[in-house]
Amino acid sequence: RPVNVYASKLRRCTRASALDMLHPEDDPFDQPIQIERMEQGKEAHHAVLARLSRAGPFSDPRFKVIEQEHRFEVKDRGTVVITGKMDGRLAFDGGGKPPIEIKSGKSIQGCETIEDLDSGPWTRGYVDQLLAYLYADDRQPEPRWGVLFLEQFSGLPIAIRVDLEPHLGRVAAFLQEARA
Repeated sequence: RPVNVYASKLRRCTRASALDMLHPEDDPFDQPIQIERMEQGKEAHHAVLARLSRAGPFSDPRFKVIEQEHRFEVKDRGTVVITGKMDGRLAFDGGGKPPIEIKSGKSIQGCETIEDLDSGPWTRGYVDQLLAYLYADDRQPEPRWGVLFLEQFSGLPIAIRVDLEPHLGRVAAFLQEARA
């Protein structure tokens, strides 16, 4: 059983988060359709990282993909309340090192803004997940920001910049829920 909330499972409902932790056996991730969705997500993840790695040297400013699958912890008053793995980090010429999170699947199709993601029951947590990374991030100068890449079924992934500062109230709320 998990002893803290996983960033990818941040929920609006404290009860749902508690059930995820107390009864992980109820999670249907051992079903064939869920296993296939996870594999498709991994393939999309690798495809976006490959595209970013190829595009970085030709961009202005130039960047590299670093720290793939980097583990992180969010502490609240000394207690680890959220853990996870960020998909990667970009290192820009000039010093910026924003974390990135890559999402794919039907639920993100048509999403182009934070508000679009917030309106979906399955996608709202994506913003919270990246905000958790930003909150715990001590490797990036202020202001802290990151990028959500949404893999589209056709065309290039959509990149959404997420800044920490305007969402500090939201971070405080999910830290309180995670602690509960």
